[in-house]
Amino acid sequence: MTTPTIEEFRAVLLRRLKRAEMNGETYRDVRAGDLHREVGECLDADHRMPTCCEAMRQTMRGSDRILAVPAIKDGANLIVRYALPRASP
Repeated sequence: MTTPTIEEFRAVLLRRLKRAEMNGETYRDVRAGDLHREVGECLDADHRMPTCCEAMRQTMRGSDRILAVPAIKDGANLIVRYALPRASP
C-alpha cells in the first residue's frame, strides 16, 4: 500500500461531501479517523493523520466549523462540520 498524499485525502473528502450534497443533506460531519480509514491507511506507527487533518482544514470554507478538537492537534477525533452545498473557495 502506498502512503496517502494530502491530495488523496482531499479527493475522498470531496467525494463524501458531493454524495451528501446529492442526497439533499445541508451539512456533513467528518471525523478524521474515519476519513483516514476510508483512504485505506491503517493507524500504525507510520500513519498519515497529520496530513489527513490538514486536508480537512484546507477544505474548510466560510460556513464550515470545527466541532471537536482532539487533545492531540492532529488526532483522529478532529470533527469538522462542512456546510452543504459547498461554497466557492
